Amino acid sequence: MGIATAHLSDTIAREERGHRYTILEVCSALGGGISQIGTGYWARHYGFFSPSIFMSCCSVAALICTILLRSKQADTQRLLNDSALRVEDQEVETTRLVKSGVKSIFKQLREIFRIYTTNSCECDGCEGGKCRNLVGKSKSRVWRLWFYLLTYVVYMAAVDGYEDLMTMFLVSMPLCFSPNLVGIQAGLSSVVTLISPIVVNIYRLGFHISNQTILLTGIFYRIVFCALFLLAKDAVLIFVATALGMFTCITMPFIRVQISDLVSQSEQGPALALVPCIAKLVNTVSPVILLTIYPATLYILPSFIWVVIAVYFLVALLIMVTVWIADKVNDKTVDQNVL
Repeated sequence: MGIATAHLSDTIAREERGHRYTILEVCSALGGGISQIGTGYWARHYGFFSPSIFMSCCSVAALICTILLRSKQADTQRLLNDSALRVEDQEVETTRLVKSGVKSIFKQLREIFRIYTTNSCECDGCEGGKCRNLVGKSKSRVWRLWFYLLTYVVYMAAVDGYEDLMTMFLVSMPLCFSPNLVGIQAGLSSVVTLISPIVVNIYRLGFHISNQTILLTGIFYRIVFCALFLLAKDAVLIFVATALGMFTCITMPFIRVQISDLVSQSEQGPALALVPCIAKLVNTVSPVILLTIYPATLYILPSFIWVVIAVYFLVALLIMVTVWIADKVNDKTVDQNVL
């Protein structure tokens, strides 16, 4: 996902990235959903050998597709290894493009560190390495980048945590879902994500909503999702909450969009590389925390865990509201300077 996102950043115009990132997220969710549902039945009736071979073939097909990908701007952009060279030569003004092979992992980490600790952007396509294509937000991008990363951490901590306890919650009191209902809920969760690109287009083209506002709506619907699960006594509210997935699954792509908008083209790879690394770390820690809280609070209120998860999303929402207000103030200041 990280490599695919970086590739889209290199080949897609800024205003189209949110839509394309959402489609990428939909494909990932749909593939995972089909795999979870389909391979279970396959293995049950035909054993594990044939589905294992099939999934191996899918991996080979993905590898071939990746090899065939080539950036349309390959001659004017550097990715992770190339931009890492700038750390050594940052005092030398040059517009020469450097092409290199595999570089030290330490140089790559230093480039990521530079991006997330300096406000100045560097771009291969601009004179003197300073990017002229970014808006005023880039002048104070460091705190914004870290706020987006923090939001991603809190948001994914909630999402990864509740996905691991979802089945236990559904089959327990007071819902007592049958295996069929659990499967339908999982299938609906994957299917509704197909509608999310349409939702993004309605937001952008119909209502002309900014990327930051779209991000806020995605987090807000997650809080509504938790409220419905908290109040649910039967299957109706559960399926209504699951249907909100068409609005909620746009959150992660638009966090990546906002990070992408704060860095230059040659910084896309290093900037976005940190996101999947953090996601893996959160995916390891968060389920342990929520799966510890869930059984400990069953005697208080079976659905109390959704209050805890809603607090996670509320924190993420407040962080993004802070950035939204800062962007509004910044845009107003820029307009006044232009006048």
